[in-house]
Amino acid sequence: MKKENVIKKFKNIPVIKTERLTLRRMRVEDCHDMYEYSKREDVTEYLLWSPHPNRTHTRKYLEYIKTRYDDGEFYDWAVQLDSEQKMIGTCGFSSIDFANNSAEVGYVINPAYRGRGYAPEALLEIMMFGFLELNLHRIEARYMDGE
Repeated sequence: MKKENVIKKFKNIPVIKTERLTLRRMRVEDCHDMYEYSKREDVTEYLLWSPHPNRTHTRKYLEYIKTRYDDGEFYDWAVQLDSEQKMIGTCGFSSIDFANNSAEVGYVINPAYRGRGYAPEALLEIMMFGFLELNLHRIEARYMDGE
C-alpha cells in the first residue's frame, strides 16, 4: 500500500452510510456536539488526548482537523446519528503502518449514546473500508482494562 494512494483517498474522505449512522468528515459546525463529550474526563481517561477545556478549544481543534483532511493525513470520521442529525463521536484509523499494510482502529462515543450498538456498527464499516478500499492485511484495536 502506497502512502500516496491513501492520502488521495482521504483528501476526499468518503461518506459511509449505515442503517442508523453517517460516517463523514468532521466539520467546525460539529463543535457543540463534540464538546459535549470531549470535555469529560471519563471519556478521555484512556485516550491519547486530554479533556477539552472549552468550546473555543474544540473549535480550534476542528479547524486544525480540516487542514489534516485537506492534506489527506487524517483518517477519522465523524459518527453522525441520522435520526438526530447529531455527531455522537468519531471512528477511524488512529495509525496506518504503510510498510506492513496494517492499521489501528479506534472510536469515541458520547456516553449518552453508549450501549446502543453504534460503535460496532461504525467499526464494521471502517474495517470493511480498510480491507476493501485500502487493501489492508491487518486491522488491530487496543483496549485499556479499567477496573
